[in-house]
Amino acid sequence: MDIERRVLDNGLKVFIERKPIRECAAYLVVNAGWVNDTVPEIGHVVEHIQNSGSKLYSKRGALNYVRCNAFTEFQTTKYVYECFFPEDLLRVLKNLRKVLLRPHIRWLDRELIVVRKDLEESSSREGRLDERIFAIISPKHDKLIPNNRTSRLSLDKIDSAACCDFFNRFYSPGNSFLYVTGGLNSGLEEGIGCFERIREKGYAKPVTLPVERVLEKRIEFSRKGIEKPFVKIAHQLPPFSGLSLQRNIAKTFLFRYLAEDYGPMNRRLRDIHGLCYSFDIAVSYSGNAGEAILRVETEPDNFSLVEKEYFKALSQISLKGIGKDILETFRKGYQIQLIHKATHFDLNRIFHEILHNLQPSDIEQAVNHVDKEDVAYVARMLLDRGYVVAKGLS
Repeated sequence: MDIERRVLDNGLKVFIERKPIRECAAYLVVNAGWVNDTVPEIGHVVEHIQNSGSKLYSKRGALNYVRCNAFTEFQTTKYVYECFFPEDLLRVLKNLRKVLLRPHIRWLDRELIVVRKDLEESSSREGRLDERIFAIISPKHDKLIPNNRTSRLSLDKIDSAACCDFFNRFYSPGNSFLYVTGGLNSGLEEGIGCFERIREKGYAKPVTLPVERVLEKRIEFSRKGIEKPFVKIAHQLPPFSGLSLQRNIAKTFLFRYLAEDYGPMNRRLRDIHGLCYSFDIAVSYSGNAGEAILRVETEPDNFSLVEKEYFKALSQISLKGIGKDILETFRKGYQIQLIHKATHFDLNRIFHEILHNLQPSDIEQAVNHVDKEDVAYVARMLLDRGYVVAKGLS
């Protein structure tokens, strides 16, 4: 579907995508995240109070059925309203407007308790191990965001004045965009008109993100007190702009293949050696920093064998790539995802356009052209870099 693009007089970018379905979604994205914190964790706290302020559904609770949430990420904060009928579009947009209208300080004490609880629950030994992995793989990005302990200690410094200051710096129309999609009706124009009446407060200066130096050697460390022993093997990944679109997709295919039931890791770790009953591979990005982590629960005596078998699998892929039949299944899976996104909600489409000037047709074309050499190239890239072995010991 074609997207209509507007820029309001106050600077708010609006993306409108009409789809022949009976439901709608609306997303407001503010270009401020962890990296913009003036006090550690304040962006997360402001996200909580603004989300609470936007969820005042009136006494009749007309929007109680709507899926509503908010998320603070490295560079952005997303406010999400999904799965509502077109008849409630205007109500949703009026509610979402409250995010940018004023700071909802009345919810501060309650949400500070919630954020503190979130941080305490994520302050596990494995969580601290993951922070160490990130610090090794992405040391420049690590300096931009506080660790869990610092964030918890900083919560006492977050008061109404600090929240208002953060809001005034970043929560402006010119530092945000609105994406509305689905079976849109006449309520759209009136809803956008509500956003037009928000006063522009200026443009926030974006944070310049560093480029990480390539990790050149193997680094190992361990942490004791883990309930079940595990080993993690972590790779440093280049940013999206560091590879062609085709090879970025090949990277996705590589890790999917390594994680598959029929893939080489499952065969080596479970069927041949019986080292574990399950494992997982996670890929994540924060700004220009990326990491891929294999996690295997097994006894410490098996850690070195896990590492050996993992790099055997990578070495074979670096020489041969992925078989034609399996590669075709990955293409089909990716194409099915694109079909679903074309007929439903796809906030990532807007990010692809804003950040990388990509359209769905560009991605579809790249998917069709990924071949085994692209996958082999990514495997060789990983083999040529250093990596981290993190051991969790009981």
